[in-house]
Amino acid sequence: MEQQSTLRLIAAAGIGLIVVAVIVVIRLFEFNATLPPEAWKTASDKQLADYAAAVQAARTAWQRQGVGHYELIIVRHSSLLDANAELITCTQDVEVRDETVAATIASNCTAQPAFYSPALKGKPTPPTISGLFDQIASDTRGITWSAEGIGCSYLALSVAYDRDWGYPHRVDYHWQQPPPEFGYPINARYFLPGTATPTAKCVSALLADGPIIDITLNVLP
Repeated sequence: MEQQSTLRLIAAAGIGLIVVAVIVVIRLFEFNATLPPEAWKTASDKQLADYAAAVQAARTAWQRQGVGHYELIIVRHSSLLDANAELITCTQDVEVRDETVAATIASNCTAQPAFYSPALKGKPTPPTISGLFDQIASDTRGITWSAEGIGCSYLALSVAYDRDWGYPHRVDYHWQQPPPEFGYPINARYFLPGTATPTAKCVSALLADGPIIDITLNVLP
């Protein structure tokens, strides 16, 4: 009886750690000590590794659910304005079977909306849970600098995962400045040889955050 109680506590603790790991909003590159020239590279590599571990933990938690048939509603809120000066928003409502889109119930999104993913290169990922995980993994695989130039603002993601099913239910893209320890823009000495020199001036006030992606999943029989 005592052994079963211990096992339950261990299992509960493990689940708790996974939940905490995947819903926490990661603060990037927090350093207070004197920094060597290679500090930014070290910080970047650590952050990317942390992101990859969090995404993989969440993906594993989702896959354990064994959901093969579901309806997925993805609402994409852009920072871009339409002709009426209103934020562009579009919705995809699809039926997914075995991580393949079986039917499109409704959609008013273009084939590749400009706000699908700020860091997206190539074709958009399919509107499935696997596709969303792939998109998050891709957009956190490297540092994406804004058009201001290297050393100014970089793209950061906040991802919230559903507590019951483990899928990402909200993805929030925002531009973030480097911490004060690195300067703004980041001084060139924090970049390894061969990298571009940071711009002399940054105008972060012109940057608009977004998109924000809200996801709703309905399990189907």
